[in-house]
Order: sequence, then structure tokens, then C-alpha cells
Amino acid sequence: MLISYPFLPPRQISETDEAWEARIFNLEMLDSGVYPASLQSVWHGGIHLRDPGNHEPVRAIADGTLVAYRMASGKVTPPGSAPETGVDNSFVLLRHETETAEAEQGEGCNKVVFYSLYMHLMDDAELRGEGRQEAARPLPLRSATGDGSDAQSIKVDGETKIYRKDILGFPGLSAGGRRMIHFEIFTTNSDLNAFFVDSLSTVVDAQGAANGNIGVWGDSYFVVPAGTSVLASAPHADAHHKIAKHVFPTGQAGTTGARLFVRIGYRGGDKYTTVWRDNGGTLAPTLLTDTQGTVDKNFEYALYPLAKKLYRSGPSAGYEMLRFGRAIGPDKQLLAAADKQLHTLITWDAGKSGYIDLAAHGIKKLSDADFPSWLGWQKIAESDGAFSADGICDVPGLRALMGLAVKPGDTGDAATQDFSTFISATENASIRERLRHLVCRFHTEWDGSDNEHRYARLKQRDGLGPGVDGPFCGKDADYDKQLAFFRKLQFWGQPADWTNTGLTDPQVWHFHPFGFIQHMRRCGWRSLNEMAQLLPRSSYAGMPARHDHVNIAWGTSVSRWTPYVRAFNQAFRKYGIVTPNRQTHYFAQTFIETARLDTMRELGRGHKNSHGHWPTPAMQYYQAFFGRGSMQLTWAGNYDDYRDFRTAGALPDNASGVYSDSRITRTSLHYWANPADHGTEKQWYPRYDPDIIASDPYNAADSGGYYWVSKHHDGTYDINSVCDHGVTEQTIGRVSVLVNGGGFGFFERQGYAHYVARFLSDDTSETKTATFNPHHGSVTSEVTVDYTPQRS
Repeated sequence: MLISYPFLPPRQISETDEAWEARIFNLEMLDSGVYPASLQSVWHGGIHLRDPGNHEPVRAIADGTLVAYRMASGKVTPPGSAPETGVDNSFVLLRHETETAEAEQGEGCNKVVFYSLYMHLMDDAELRGEGRQEAARPLPLRSATGDGSDAQSIKVDGETKIYRKDILGFPGLSAGGRRMIHFEIFTTNSDLNAFFVDSLSTVVDAQGAANGNIGVWGDSYFVVPAGTSVLASAPHADAHHKIAKHVFPTGQAGTTGARLFVRIGYRGGDKYTTVWRDNGGTLAPTLLTDTQGTVDKNFEYALYPLAKKLYRSGPSAGYEMLRFGRAIGPDKQLLAAADKQLHTLITWDAGKSGYIDLAAHGIKKLSDADFPSWLGWQKIAESDGAFSADGICDVPGLRALMGLAVKPGDTGDAATQDFSTFISATENASIRERLRHLVCRFHTEWDGSDNEHRYARLKQRDGLGPGVDGPFCGKDADYDKQLAFFRKLQFWGQPADWTNTGLTDPQVWHFHPFGFIQHMRRCGWRSLNEMAQLLPRSSYAGMPARHDHVNIAWGTSVSRWTPYVRAFNQAFRKYGIVTPNRQTHYFAQTFIETARLDTMRELGRGHKNSHGHWPTPAMQYYQAFFGRGSMQLTWAGNYDDYRDFRTAGALPDNASGVYSDSRITRTSLHYWANPADHGTEKQWYPRYDPDIIASDPYNAADSGGYYWVSKHHDGTYDINSVCDHGVTEQTIGRVSVLVNGGGFGFFERQGYAHYVARFLSDDTSETKTATFNPHHGSVTSEVTVDYTPQRS
């Protein structure tokens, strides 16, 4: 799933991801329409974002389809306002369909369907007046659809494809003359049920060993029951408290006195463990660590040697145990029962830490795919008992659902105070964070069919609570004018062909947009359409001696990716290749190693060329054990090491003695490594047929991930440790040497990395081509990158 924010300001030099994201979050206007309620506590499905300035455009947050839009020629005027203080009612509504993981059963994937709405976009007249009409917007959005005063200005589309980061428009004016947009994310009831896990009622409160969604992604979470035993030391640690050279500090033994919620996440190779103590019911849990968690430096880079040391019966499944707390891949059945342990250092009480076996029966294993309730993920509906079906979000009712007691003495205005006032208060910062995880079902404000019902309390005596009249109490004429103005902003159901949108039920589920995007950005699974966009339409090969032009059409990219997209995603998840930087580096390498996904077998297949020469000196020694898979596993020794990792249960012996490559027989000898590196010959039979590394998509992808994390370099393991330093000429070059060892494709890999980074990252550059001059040893070559999008 690829998703980004509606504003993507340029990053400052050396700015961290967290600091850049914080600048975007600071655009939220807490003194205006907030989520999930607005002024006068009326339900509000989105947030208001101020104009970032610098002519920053509003962008599509993900690939999708244009559902409906209005590009008004001018503004509409609120009642009692001068014409020059008009409000923009231009909007764009998009439908997004993507994937987060494989399906529970079968070969399909877990679909996620949601909608994004961008309201108060700059009108056509102002765009032209400021010279912004030439911005590269999708074709239907480039001209006015009407004056915006009636349904004729609203257009239903349903066909135009929109891509992530596409410009949709620019911030317009809202009430009070402030330049901003209203932004929201929602989904239908059936679509929500397809991907949202209500862990509050179905997971967290249950007991036993059941785990969460099979579609694991993001951070891992564990529910540890009260009464769980805690060890002071890690089993298998040596006298220096080390396992595979990684330090496991001594803690304090004991027994947990309360249920614990544990989160384990990886950031730049470091492991962060965050722990909460359950306070029961719906009360917010208590943090036992800081918010980020306790850090274990470079733990992720040590997963491979730890898996080999701790899980001898199945290092591959053990690697997953270490990363996820459970084995989730096809090798999980191969792990011996005695090896199914994961003793992890946990802060189990204030000031006390010790080792808890998170793999134990009775400890639930979840991930971000399960929307953990203790983070605040919770579904509430206007029809819930705490709320009246009157369009008003009562603060006391919301407090109760969030486990927040109404303060003693709160009566009248204090008990039912305006929601924006309540939520913007400095002391309620923690509540704002929890609100980011509420998923609320209520009637969309953009449907005018029930305005009278929704806003009735705004004109009633005591309409907002005891002693708090609605703002239009006794002002029926003003109330009617206000509703008439609301109708000019609304659009839902108004065009005659609205039913074509599929949005027939105005009762939809709303997410806090930033909460949804931030959460979903942790998912590294990429759909077929997202993957297919990463193979360049136009590139060059044969550098530095030649610059042969290579063209790949959209249909070709789709067909090449189709057999492998699921397997690549599974490998990426298993080996932590889930960030844009890591995936960029991996793709840059595998595109060369597999001739742009055209083959999972080395060209020439270990034979002499037509001139009777070995293409490379080493080939005469590895021959039948030529490169196969996404990272071209080469040499018999590497194939054997991979079987040790997967075990003979996953790559069984070939009892027949007949191999796909006739050079391998029952008695043939093969070099385990290059004789220049002291490699010797051994008999391969009866081991598995190496061709299944190429012929089976899972093996092809997994073997590449294995090579990636098992590579020992610079005193550590894991090529991800280089990727985490960014995408630069130096890091691309270093990864290239670690993967290939020589100069083959060195310059092409530089070009592919720059191309993939443009589309995987939040970069909004619009240059069609760029030229770089990387060097390898004493050789420098000009590399031209053609950024023409790979699309249908």
C-alpha cells in the first residue's frame, strides 16, 4: 500500500522523517473543524488544514479513481457576508483500492477500499487569476463545471485514473476568509468490514492462544496475561550475556501483576519495545516505558545470526519468530516445538525489566493489521447508546466511550462544551492523539437530505445542553439562510447519476485522516499496479561502453510482475524490506540481476558464449550453479547455505538423482566457492534441484531476501544496514558491490535506484529526465534517468 499526505512540502536538508511529518501535522487547524466534531459539536468527518504557503498544491494521497468533483467558476457567499468574502465549494472525491497483505485463504490479497475528499479547493477564476490553471492536474479538473450554485456543477466521473501525488488543486477560502482545505477519509460499512479488525471486542478481551490477522504488517504487538513468569536472564546467553555476539542485559525475575500490552517495532535497524499496563475496561492503559519505547541498538541487523543460533531446527521460521513473535510463512511447520520460544526483554513493572517468552501459549500475537485497541483504535457510531441520532457529538458521551471520566462539577456549558474548544485545549493533547484512532460512523455532512434533522438542535432552547441554547434559537430566518448555504457546499446524492458512484448510503465510517495515513504508511505491501509502475518505461543498458535503449510497455511490466508480486511482498515483509529506501535499493539490484524481471535464471545459464569463451572467469567453476532467483544465488556453497537456512524440509533431497541441469549427476563434483577464494569441489547429490530457486516464485523471492540479510560486511550483517543511510550515489554503489561484487550493471543500478526512489518516496519533482555521473573505481559514466511514468 502506497499512501502519502495531501500536502508534501519539500524536505529540509538533513530533516528526519519524524520532523518532516510533524510539519505536516502542524497544518491541522484545531480552532476550526476538527475530528470527529466541529463547531457546536456537530459531527465532522474530517479535518481542516491550513495553506502551507509557497503555492503548495493539494495532492492525491494514493492511486485511485475520480468519483465526483466540482470545479466552480467562482465562490459562494455565506449568509450575512459581503460577496468578496466568499467560500470555495470546489471539491474532488476519489476512490482508492489497494492491498495490505495476502488473503486469509487462497491466492488473493486483502483489499482495502477507501475514499478521500478534498473540499474548499481554489475556484477556476482565482486559479486563472494567479496563473495556476496550467498546473498538471487531471484533465477533468482543468476547466470550470459551473458557478457552483446548483447540482449541475457537480460531475460524476468514475473512470478517470488518479495517481498518488497528482495535483488536484490548491487551497481555497473557507468561512472567515482563511485559506485552507477540508480533508477527510471514509469508507463504506462493507468495505470497512473487509479490512478493519475490531480488536477491542474480538481480540484483546479474549483469552487463549489465538493470533491476529494473517496479513501481518507494521509493528508487532503482544497481549501478556497477568501472572506471566518473568526471567532475569535470557536463556542461551553466554557468560558475557551475549547470543551470537549480541548483548542481552540482565533484568529482574518475577511475575506480571497486570495484563501488559507490548509493541515491538524496528526503526533504522534498532528495535523499540513499548509496554503499557492494562487498567481494565475501556480505561486508557498506563505507559511503563516512554512513548517511543526501550531501544535495542542494531538488533534487526542481528536477526540472521540469532536465528541460526537459537532456532537450529528451522532458522527460516526462527527468523520470523524473532521479527514477528510467530512464524507466518510456509516454513513454520518445520520448527521443532522446543524451539518455539522468544524470550524478550520487557519492562514488566515500573522500573523492572525481565525476559518474557512472547511465543508462549496464551500470549496473543498481533500487528498493525489488527488495529490494536489500546492505541485507541475503536469503532463508534452515532447510533451507539452514548449518542443521540441528532447529528450532535456530545462531549460527555465521547469521553465515556474513550474511558475518560466527565470531570466532577461539569454541568451546562462545561459538560457539553463546543467540541473544537474541548479538543484544542492544551491539557487535552493526549486525548487528541487517541482521537486519531477513532473510527466513527455517522451521516456524512455532504448529504443535504437530512439537514433539518441533523441541525435541529442548533435552533432549540437547551439545544446544546442544559442552559445552553442552540446558536439559532429564536432566529428561524437566519437558520434557514444557514441551511441554504450548507446546501451549496453539499454534493452527496445531488446529481441525477449519483447512484453510479456506488455511494448510496450516506452513513459512512470516518477515519481521522492523519491517523489513517500514518498507520497505513507502516504497511510495505505493494499491489500489482504499484509494483508494475516501478519498472521503468524507458531505461539504458550496457553502460559504460554502450547506452542501449530499453523500452518496457505497461502490459509487459504487468505480465512480468504477475507471477512474483505476492512472493516479493512476502519476502519483503519477512526480511524487513518494507521502507521506501530499502525497497528502492532492492529493486535497483533485482532489476539488473533478473534482466528487469524477464528471467530468474542467469543469462547464458553457466555456459560458454557463442565464441567459445566463458563470459566471466568464475563461470567455468560455478557452471550448473549459475545465478538463480531475485538476487541470483550463485555457487553450490550458497545454495547449500540457503538450504541450511530453510532446512531440508523446505528444500528436500532429490532422491531420483535426475536434475534439471544435466551437469549435475549422482557423482558430479562442484565448486562450493571460487577456487581463488579457496573453494573446493564436493558432491551435490542428493541435495535438492537448484532450479527450484528459479522455477518457484516463493523460492525466487525468498532466496533474494535471505541473501540480502545474510550478507556479512563491515563487521555486521544485513544489506539493509546500508540502505538505511538513504539513496545516494555512495549507498547505491556500496549495495551494488555487496550484491554483485564487481562492476556488472553498476551504472544501470544507479539509474534504476533514482527512478524507483521518485515513485516510492514522497518526492514531488517534475523533471522528466535527469543526468547523473556516478563513478566506479576509475570509471565515470553519464547516467540518464527517464522519469516517464510507467502507467497504462
